Amino acid sequence: MINSNKLTFSYKKGNRILSDISFSIEPDQIYGILGDNGVGKTTLIQLMCGLLKPDSGKISYGDIEMFSHSAKVIENIFIVTEEPMLPAITLKNYIKATAPFYPKFSSDDMSRYLEAFEVSEDIHLKSLSMGQKKKVILSFALATNVSVLLMDEPTNGLDISGKSHFRKFISSYMEVEGRSVVISTHQLRDVDALLDHIMILRGENLLIDNTIELINRALIFELIDGGAVPQNFIFAQPSPAGYIVVRDRSKVVDQGLNINRELEVDIEQFYQAFKEKPTEVLAALSAVSE
Repeated sequence: MINSNKLTFSYKKGNRILSDISFSIEPDQIYGILGDNGVGKTTLIQLMCGLLKPDSGKISYGDIEMFSHSAKVIENIFIVTEEPMLPAITLKNYIKATAPFYPKFSSDDMSRYLEAFEVSEDIHLKSLSMGQKKKVILSFALATNVSVLLMDEPTNGLDISGKSHFRKFISSYMEVEGRSVVISTHQLRDVDALLDHIMILRGENLLIDNTIELINRALIFELIDGGAVPQNFIFAQPSPAGYIVVRDRSKVVDQGLNINRELEVDIEQFYQAFKEKPTEVLAALSAVSE
């Protein structure tokens, strides 16, 4: 769907943000883009829909370059920015003016999302709070039924019930074959159960580009109910119940170490483990991907 080959981007000379980034966004997957502030997550999202032009390399939707602003790109990709910029018109007029760009837009879907978010089509967009703006743009984005949804911090500004509805909507959105969602976020607890694939940016580069399934084969996440932390761990985080520990699964098997209580892949702990011990995490991932 979206393919990037040696993508490089700088905002100004000498201030390179991304360097030689190559990846593919495949259908039927939800991707999470992670990284510290300023590392280029928003930049990458904007490059993925043609809002920015790369310095070198190529990023395309199928065989169409993103920055061409082709009608095929526009009608198949929608971006939800962290702070939506909405015009000073009514929501009804916004829908009337914008929906024609998206051939698969569904008014019924839009009404269903707005009803769940408790937002009326009669509202004026200028009067909305940040949270209400986010609910409006998320409803519209989902109602476009595009092939690729790009989302930059989609849960920022949402209340508790709004976040719950968001997760349900994304899950139902992905029930249609051939769709992909890409989410850039720091709010991992809001989306971790949704993600199929993790991408981590660090120091201009894409260092992690792996499925949750592969991460699970490479690493073990376990809860230690108090007592001593086991040896040979990559990362250990105190928790109310003891410690959450990340270890290389191959070493656990090889050394016959006991597993106290295995957990599902914890993306936040995975990210912290990578930050502290990048070489060890990459080695564990590489061992199972060869």
